[in-house]
Amino acid sequence: MRTQAPDRPALVQLPDGRALAYALAGPGDGRPVFLFHGEPGSRLFLPDEGAAWRAGVRVVTLDRPGYGRSDAQTGRTLLDWPRDVGFVAERLGIARFSVVGISGGGPHALACAYALEGRIDGAAVVGSPCPFDFFRATDNLAPTLLEEFALAREAPHLLRPLVERAVRQIRQQPLDYLASQADRLHRVDQAVLAGPSVQALYRDDLREAVRCGGQGWLQEAHLLASPWPFALSGIAPKVVIWHGERDRVAPARMARLLWRALPNAELHMAQDEGHYLFFRHFEAILASVLPGAPSPSPPGSWRVLHRPPGPGHGAAPRLEAGDEQSDAEGDRTLDGADDRHLETAREPVARRDQRLERAHREVGRE
Repeated sequence: MRTQAPDRPALVQLPDGRALAYALAGPGDGRPVFLFHGEPGSRLFLPDEGAAWRAGVRVVTLDRPGYGRSDAQTGRTLLDWPRDVGFVAERLGIARFSVVGISGGGPHALACAYALEGRIDGAAVVGSPCPFDFFRATDNLAPTLLEEFALAREAPHLLRPLVERAVRQIRQQPLDYLASQADRLHRVDQAVLAGPSVQALYRDDLREAVRCGGQGWLQEAHLLASPWPFALSGIAPKVVIWHGERDRVAPARMARLLWRALPNAELHMAQDEGHYLFFRHFEAILASVLPGAPSPSPPGSWRVLHRPPGPGHGAAPRLEAGDEQSDAEGDRTLDGADDRHLETAREPVARRDQRLERAHREVGRE
């Protein structure tokens, strides 16, 4: 069971005076794993607490700045998060730990793997976006999400009314908000979100996320859509990437781009899963970041791609013997892309301006 009740979170005062809220779950003597929620989200997000006990993992969940009961942080960047996480770990007496980032928590896990490499035992990202300036990163992204990310990057002030409307809906009827998001998902994800336990989790998690409004959400949308302040090529720890081919929130191409850019990575791609695969495979995800643990083999149709460390890390991607690539068009495009374009290709200005114009008209109708 959780150490902190949802209405009585543990608080840490950070060196700059901000308060940061966290919660603990799993065995007290378990191996520590910091779990980072999506966008929006809160410390209440834990897909399967029983999995933590079965895996022998002590899960630490946190409210990122501006969410839940954590104070906002003016002008924060992705690299501010590792400092907060490192400080909480010290307060808890944790010297080394692993990190798992779900969806929008993925870039925060990568930031920790980059900045805290001497303390990181393992890292995993699940349904995570890649930097949006990677080569054709937004291919197959749902049109509404594409416009939202364009706004977040280029004109956050136009995104504010949309976020404020979402906050009002979450406060009044969080499950109605969840249902509104399901329209742009694949049917496998729609089925996951229809589950009673999943709805109960998101009802509490989303309400807590917007407890103090939408400023943390708005700030984070801009952070993730903007260029990230660190190079993925500089991440030393191994990163395990978990992704579903049916993901329409962070399309599978993003996972392949991450895999290409990271020097030491392992990609687990599920043919029949979408964005919310973590509800069915949380125990395997936790096991994948534990030191010395073998790579898990969860049930289902999975492909595993390895990118080992060392002098050959820049080589072309390779598949395990016998594996097949189902997303033929996406993989052919990726294999034909020059790695130099991964971090330099930008969306054409005309296309960006068209998206901003459409989004501006949408805001005008609010």
